[in-house]
Amino acid sequence: MDFALWVDGLGRFAIQVKGGEYMLDHAGAWCLRTPDGSPVKRSSPVDETADGCMEMRAAIHKATGYTHFMPGVLIFPDMRRDEDIERAAQRETHVYTVWGVDRLRDELERIAGLAGIVHPPEPGHSENEARRVNALQYRDVGAGPGADRGGRNHAGGAAAPEETEQQFTVASATFNIQRVDKLVVQHFHLERGADGRPLLPQP
Repeated sequence: MDFALWVDGLGRFAIQVKGGEYMLDHAGAWCLRTPDGSPVKRSSPVDETADGCMEMRAAIHKATGYTHFMPGVLIFPDMRRDEDIERAAQRETHVYTVWGVDRLRDELERIAGLAGIVHPPEPGHSENEARRVNALQYRDVGAGPGADRGGRNHAGGAAAPEETEQQFTVASATFNIQRVDKLVVQHFHLERGADGRPLLPQP
């Protein structure tokens, strides 16, 4: 997942962004077209988005004790609509595709309606969840995988730079987070225009 996004009054969204031109063949194999035109095999961004939804849901539950529904949003900023990819996303529960970013505000509103979000976050909920999820991710970051539950390194020093697993401690629970290079958590206070429609921040 690239972005964990809370939008007050609209929903919680697990965002995956895939730049470049992706292709999906009839056998279900994914490729990314390189600048010279040759295809390079890639893992399924639809599966990655679905996994991101579960990770975000689990993170909120671990951080706050509450479980919330959220759709996964797979954004292809450099592509026009591809029906094969769209159908592949539709086969995965609650994963929705967005083509380009010119109408991202409208697209998120559309997805919130399609996903049937009936309990969108209020400002206090969004701020609390975003803050606690951030704390869950970044607490004791410097301790590395050799740290015990109190955040202290065992004998032997800090983790080697090539190690990708980080260990975080919250209260009496320890979580191991793997394969995360960067996670951006954003929280926006929702404003409405003169027509009453939500106004999302523009990139």
